Amino acid sequence: MGAGARANPVPTDRVLRRVPRLADGWFPQMQPTNDARSTVERLKKFADEAGRDAAEIGMEPRINLGDGDPEFWQEQAACGKTWVLLTYQSTP
Repeated sequence: MGAGARANPVPTDRVLRRVPRLADGWFPQMQPTNDARSTVERLKKFADEAGRDAAEIGMEPRINLGDGDPEFWQEQAACGKTWVLLTYQSTP
């Protein structure tokens, strides 16, 4: 499930409650900020309420490598992210 469109970068509780009820993963579209950290905590709470282990709900956020530095990656880890998948776009 996706969440966090640019117009509303912080997913609502209604959206976050759907993830543990209906999905095995979540594709958040938000930057790693305090809002992101609190959003992950809300998702964990809703997973618990739904009888799901939050660790079993995959998260795959999209970020630009150009935005990163060591501090940035520490923020990613603090939000609960445990791995990174790198992709690239080729140029013609």
